[in-house]
Amino acid sequence: MIQVIEEILPDLERKLLYIRRFIQEGCGDADVRALAHRILQNAGPTQVSYRDPWSVARALYDWTQAHVPFERDPVTGEVADLGGSVVAGPVDLIQNAAATLQRGSGDCVALTVLLGSLVCVAGLPVRVGLQDTEGRGIDHVLLLVGLTIRDPQEWLPLDLTAEHAGDLRPGVGLVEMIEL
Repeated sequence: MIQVIEEILPDLERKLLYIRRFIQEGCGDADVRALAHRILQNAGPTQVSYRDPWSVARALYDWTQAHVPFERDPVTGEVADLGGSVVAGPVDLIQNAAATLQRGSGDCVALTVLLGSLVCVAGLPVRVGLQDTEGRGIDHVLLLVGLTIRDPQEWLPLDLTAEHAGDLRPGVGLVEMIEL
């Protein structure tokens, strides 16, 4: 089921509740599961080894970055087309994986939910990273993937707004890691 939550700038705690719920739901969504398996199968054994969690996460990251571009939420005076309905900014669109795939784009939250759902399908542990990119408080969300399946000690960023997997956007840095 496609869900888009339209709120005028919800607080961070509320946004995290939606992110958690949408990643968990996406992990169990039949279409998202089929897509994750198709992406990994198409990447082939030269790019993906299930013994190497980073290669799995990287293949899913590369596909998402190539096929689902970043689009910021509408600000004052702008509108967003939600496939039949239009919403005016400022609004924070928090969409599940199915909505992001249908719209074909999303902001950092939507991209994190989609990629988190795909990585979860592959059986890798995920967390959400919160970043302060401008020195004014949390303003960015990204995915963190555990490099071991059981009790990961090392988490690497998968930020679809960064140039490469493993990179962070310029800024103050990672502020907080949120367990799902």
